[in-house]
Amino acid sequence: MYKYFPVLLLSISLFSCSSESRKNEYSIIVKNFLQVVDTVGYKTFSLRAAPSDSLNYLKTEYKNCQPGIIITDSLLEWNKFKVGSIDISKYVSMSEIDDFKVYNELIETGKKYKSINNVANFFPSKIDKYYLSFNHADISTTVKITGHVTFSRVLIRNHIAAFLGTISTGNRSGITKLFLLERKGDEYVIIRHIDLVVW
Repeated sequence: MYKYFPVLLLSISLFSCSSESRKNEYSIIVKNFLQVVDTVGYKTFSLRAAPSDSLNYLKTEYKNCQPGIIITDSLLEWNKFKVGSIDISKYVSMSEIDDFKVYNELIETGKKYKSINNVANFFPSKIDKYYLSFNHADISTTVKITGHVTFSRVLIRNHIAAFLGTISTGNRSGITKLFLLERKGDEYVIIRHIDLVVW
């Protein structure tokens, strides 16, 4: 029986590392959530800006409502996002290419990470003024959905990280962005976002 102990210990160690890595991914998304979606939804009840002359109407129409966001209950593998090949050098100035090339190397590793499903339990029910939901059926009648957000797996290597986010207001309009992060102190913060696909 003892001959199986090293295998068991290795399995436990690998599971522990995997679990810790995933916790880091959830934490990074939560801490940067407002930078991803913006706070425009507080006023417009939509994840996109509204004409200034319609703001008074919106405030009246939804005066008893709180803004909410539907989040896909998975962190998707990068290949699920229809963004094609990503080359950071196309989106930064010539003087920045050397600084950002490490992100190209990081993004290449994204191909090997599979989606994580059923992530709702790792997110809070509310971030600032936004109520979060992973299921249309559990939305309160006092919450007005401002849009839908889908996140990719978060790629992390030493002091840098990256993830994709699709922010949409339904089938009619949306955007997929690449978020580049750098560790500052104990946290990873967004230092650049790149618009990849807009519809």
